[in-house]
Amino acid sequence: GEQALAEFESLSAESLSTLASESFPKFVQSKECLRLVEKLLGGAPGPLQRHPAEDLLYEGYTLPADCAGWLLSFVSIAESFPSCIVLCNMALPGATIIYVNQQFPKVTGYSKADAQGRNCSFLQGPGTEPRSVHAIQTALRGEVGAQVKITNYRKSGEAFENLLTLQPVHDSNGGYRFCIGVQFDVSAGQSDTSKLGRLTKLVKLLPSTIEVPSALAAGDAV
Repeated sequence: GEQALAEFESLSAESLSTLASESFPKFVQSKECLRLVEKLLGGAPGPLQRHPAEDLLYEGYTLPADCAGWLLSFVSIAESFPSCIVLCNMALPGATIIYVNQQFPKVTGYSKADAQGRNCSFLQGPGTEPRSVHAIQTALRGEVGAQVKITNYRKSGEAFENLLTLQPVHDSNGGYRFCIGVQFDVSAGQSDTSKLGRLTKLVKLLPSTIEVPSALAAGDAV
């Protein structure tokens, strides 16, 4: 709510750990965040209009009613994140990518249309390490976070070393809803330790829980 917004605005860079655990997740789910996103995108849509942020998502994706606000807020904020963000829906076959931010095409050469609606295996190639693929699959199946270094390939065919951070997102009923992937190019000559340090702090801000109506309440309403 308003308190979460005040916390978000007042905390400094030195308070990132507190922000990660409390303020940012609250802010993303607050009405204030939705109003801010609507303001940035040109106002709230009418009752029969699409929300502008929906255009950032995979064209064939249907917004889940119980967390649509969270999802639209998240992708709107993630669009300006300084590193590649990939969001997969874990309820869809193969952990389908429903969103990539504007940094993704800059790093990989694949457009949003190229990536969304697929799973991340299209970034793999002949030099991709099986142990890294296994580590990613194990984390996804286990619904846990992970950080994995893996050789991926740009659309041009050029290999790059990708430091991939996975952040699972569960709902308040325990359901495994999404996985956020943050990619950082650590290829020789590309790695910037100061930027990597800032990225590590930013990754800690990523939300891990979505508040949704309780399963019991939903059952009573049926």
